[in-house]
Amino acid sequence: MDDVILKLVRLRKAFTDGRAVQALESFSGEVRAGEILGVVGESGSGKSTLARLVMRLIDADEGEIWLCGREIGRLRGAALRRCYGQMQMVFQDAAGSFDPRLPVGRSIAELLENFTDLRRRERAAEVGRLLEQAGLTADHGRRLPGELSGGECQRAAIARALAVRPRLLLCDEATSALDVSMQAQIVELLHRLARELSMAVLFISHDLALVDSLCDRVAVLYRGRVVEEGPARAVIGSPQHPYTQRLRASVLTPEGLE
Repeated sequence: MDDVILKLVRLRKAFTDGRAVQALESFSGEVRAGEILGVVGESGSGKSTLARLVMRLIDADEGEIWLCGREIGRLRGAALRRCYGQMQMVFQDAAGSFDPRLPVGRSIAELLENFTDLRRRERAAEVGRLLEQAGLTADHGRRLPGELSGGECQRAAIARALAVRPRLLLCDEATSALDVSMQAQIVELLHRLARELSMAVLFISHDLALVDSLCDRVAVLYRGRVVEEGPARAVIGSPQHPYTQRLRASVLTPEGLE
């Protein structure tokens, strides 16, 4: 795991609403191939701002974003669009990320059409393979998003994200809308895919127990600052910063965290 896929250098972002509010202050970190980095913190800590910066949905005030050895923080237009062939995002509201009028298989095929040279028959076969890789069947691809369960829709969203074979998968609260048993299944899926595909995963969550079960390393955000970081088991098992300690104390600890 020596291949650095994502490297963030002193990212800063402030928003103005009558006064300047520092949403993210000097965030640095990296994620390697096959590694899962968890970013955890309560609402307002800067997690979603970080996700939007990495995906270039908003611009950083300062800092650098390196993807596969290339600084992408100032790219625009076609050059930026090409980056989405190397990174994809899985959202919290999986159903809302699909066109409700299209079968999910068709939505996946559209991504293949835009980012690959596959012909129609090849795209159809690839859609089936991607759905199977995410734990679904070809039949799921013929259904509308509203006809799938929450877990099935999240698996379909992961299948769609994998369509371009990204080096980086960014998950922003991707399991928070699911029940505990389905969360465990999605966590297992993400863990397997990261290893099998040598894909870097940036997993953003407010759930400390979930981060502990999935992530190799963790960064704890508080009011836009990283207050603690390191191997997940070390940080969550024996937190040093008072904020991380409070987060841990607030969790109804599942078996294995104590």
